[in-house]
Amino acid sequence: MNNTSETVKFALSIFGLIICFHSLKAQKIIYQPIIINQCTGEIEIAFWSIADTNENHYWLEDLMKNEIELPELGVYYLHMGLGVKIDREPPFVIEIDSKGINHDTFYTKKFEIVTYVSNPPVSEYLDCDSLANGKTIDYYYNGNVRQSGIFQNGYPIDTVKQYYYTGELKSLYIPNLKLGKWRGRNFEFFRDGKLKKDHFPKKRYTIEYYSNGQILSKTTWNRKYRSKTKEYYKNRNLKRIRKRREVIRFSENGYVTDKITRQGIRTPTIIIKLIRIFNKNYFRDYRASFTWINMKDEVSKSYRIDFDNDDYWGALPRSINHIKPEDFNEIVLYQANQPYKKFSFQYIYENDEFTKQMVIFEIDDGEWVKKGTKDIDEVYSIVPIFMNQENNDK
Repeated sequence: MNNTSETVKFALSIFGLIICFHSLKAQKIIYQPIIINQCTGEIEIAFWSIADTNENHYWLEDLMKNEIELPELGVYYLHMGLGVKIDREPPFVIEIDSKGINHDTFYTKKFEIVTYVSNPPVSEYLDCDSLANGKTIDYYYNGNVRQSGIFQNGYPIDTVKQYYYTGELKSLYIPNLKLGKWRGRNFEFFRDGKLKKDHFPKKRYTIEYYSNGQILSKTTWNRKYRSKTKEYYKNRNLKRIRKRREVIRFSENGYVTDKITRQGIRTPTIIIKLIRIFNKNYFRDYRASFTWINMKDEVSKSYRIDFDNDDYWGALPRSINHIKPEDFNEIVLYQANQPYKKFSFQYIYENDEFTKQMVIFEIDDGEWVKKGTKDIDEVYSIVPIFMNQENNDK
């Protein structure tokens, strides 16, 4: 009898602990997304994080447990990790309005476009890891269509439509079968239906728009894919013109603030000559001419910078900060088209070794006079060129 009584007491105590545990958990605020693979119907294990409106991030500590405890009720932003086949932008807005465990369910994408690294790159649509064929529709968990289209061996043969989670049209891709694969026209839209982007390879242009309908930027290119981009402020004034060898920036009032041009310098060596036989576009060095107009006193100041490095083969450097100290050869400062200061980067033998240093010269009676030597790393603080330009562009 005593043994039975002790057993009953033990069982009741265990039951009480379970009730207490669930009661404590009910007092906590737990978030737990459920991600379902549309192709397999199974729940996927994935990494995710969540942030509050003050940008405090809360991270998933136990991947298998798949839950995060939150400090308070309110609005949060759910971020999916890399590799999760769910729309990644913008983050999902999650409203937590009750204590306990809060769930949201998401579907992974059923079909999507993939691009393979090759020359030229190859793109195709996959439907559950197989080439898309026939009419294919992808859904959000709320029942709204995410994407739809008609395909043949992975390529669209009719209009491909994408939608926002809330049902608004997000983008259209209209194929042009006469021109070949991926030569169609692509439109992107804001949630209110206004045009966001128009990409038209046949006419060789891409136009992006502000939400008020004004042009944000327009890029055109020729048959050799040499492009020219014009960017605009919201007041419709030009912000920037970007070409292959030139960038011109404007103030919001329409004044030129700076101009960057690039000129390749051919190096007359046997090796370079041999390389140029096979590649006529090869240059060892670049000469970049930075020009800045002081809008306050309207005195034109310009800077000529010689530097070399193959890393800059693509786009022009946006500022002096994007050129490595060891790549500088010479910087000459001009005012009213007359040179007044020069920074020459030379190898100097000291302490049984050669080191590259910045030698400073100034004009005195028409001659360059040495004024001192500085470490090359100090170029960014000494030479007053575009130190804040990148921030001003934003």
